[in-house]
Amino acid sequence: KISLSLYRDVNGIALDDSEIINIYDNGATNMFLNTVVLYKDVALSTSLIPLFPYGVEIAVYTGIITFPSQSNLWQVVWSNCCRNAAIVNATNPGSDGMVLHTDIDNWITSYPLISSPYCQALPVAYFPINTPITYNPLPYDPDGDSLSWALTTSLENYAAATPMVFNAITGFTSPSSAPSGPFSMNPVTGEITWTPNALGNYIQAFTINKYKFGQIIGTVIRDMQYVIVADTVVDSISLVPVSPYNTNASPLYQYVYYTPGQQLNFQINGVCGNPSKTLDLNSFGSIYSMTPAATFSHTGTNSTISGTLNWTPPSGFSKDVTIVFRLTGGMFSKDFTLLLRKNPNPNNVTNVNESPDLVTVSPNPMHNNINISLNLSEDINGDLGLYSIIGQRVATLYSGALSKGAHNFSKELNVAQGLYYLIVKNNGKIINTQQVVAE
Repeated sequence: KISLSLYRDVNGIALDDSEIINIYDNGATNMFLNTVVLYKDVALSTSLIPLFPYGVEIAVYTGIITFPSQSNLWQVVWSNCCRNAAIVNATNPGSDGMVLHTDIDNWITSYPLISSPYCQALPVAYFPINTPITYNPLPYDPDGDSLSWALTTSLENYAAATPMVFNAITGFTSPSSAPSGPFSMNPVTGEITWTPNALGNYIQAFTINKYKFGQIIGTVIRDMQYVIVADTVVDSISLVPVSPYNTNASPLYQYVYYTPGQQLNFQINGVCGNPSKTLDLNSFGSIYSMTPAATFSHTGTNSTISGTLNWTPPSGFSKDVTIVFRLTGGMFSKDFTLLLRKNPNPNNVTNVNESPDLVTVSPNPMHNNINISLNLSEDINGDLGLYSIIGQRVATLYSGALSKGAHNFSKELNVAQGLYYLIVKNNGKIINTQQVVAE
């Protein structure tokens, strides 16, 4: 079964009821195998994606094909002309095509039933200029095989050859960004971070590779368009985790430990600078389709919203799982990515449910000063540091002994606009991390 997902602005060119894809046998002399017509699946398609005010339509096209058994590498290719002429990081996008492809390597005959990886989160993204963004397409493999992902150039056209030739879009450049926030994709979690410094429509594709026994057996391409607009009514939004979590320094990502058979709770808040703006908070990840399934609920709508994850990992479960919390408010969205890792020593490693320590930051987003409140459950040898998104310490807010109870700190800061992390340590061990935005 082949699925093709297309998204469009409802003011653009209408989506068709069917799409044509070409199948190539890249392991044989006669490469072209077949042309397949995919038809729109009404049950999987929708006229408008809910809660997106600017109007985005999705259409999912599906079809069935039987591959001949003699080939080792099949390539499924879709192409279309033309792209949005408003794209600013390509030379002539209005005349350039768009190409997507999925590669399936069947060299392991012992595993004939193999599914391609896919992205669990929607690829629709509008962001405000000069504000650090976080977005995660959430790469996932339904077979549980290993994945890797990396940014790649969007494709314009292709030529049938052995191997297949895919040509990059003409004049492609990386999306314009502030020096402190280049466009990048986290190799561990798949989260994209970026501080856009120019208005416009930008394209960027990424590749997801699937591995078995150390060999690539599948590849998919996601081609995305990011729209950067002015935040004229102060709609900037932020996600502020309430539950404690750990931060890995290099590569930078956030994680908590779970213990199989024990319930894990994680709370996160969303805030908006516009008190009249309606907020929505969702979460994505494979744990929501497991048995038993995790649940996510939220309360509140205007200016502040609070969400709670509840998950009881099955006994014997031991995999790392990535989940994404996505806050949507008005035109914009922001993600917080969290890696769930099996507790290596339940008796010695503090679980997220067991830590009563509370850390709050205000204002957040901040400007030239930061206020920190701590409520400690025990005496600590403390260290409070502000770190950049690449793990560099940019400010020391406090260092020394702290007794059990409440503490307040205030410090003037001179830091560039961007996303930072307040990390609280006890004897060098991270006990709490908070996301901080500087404007």
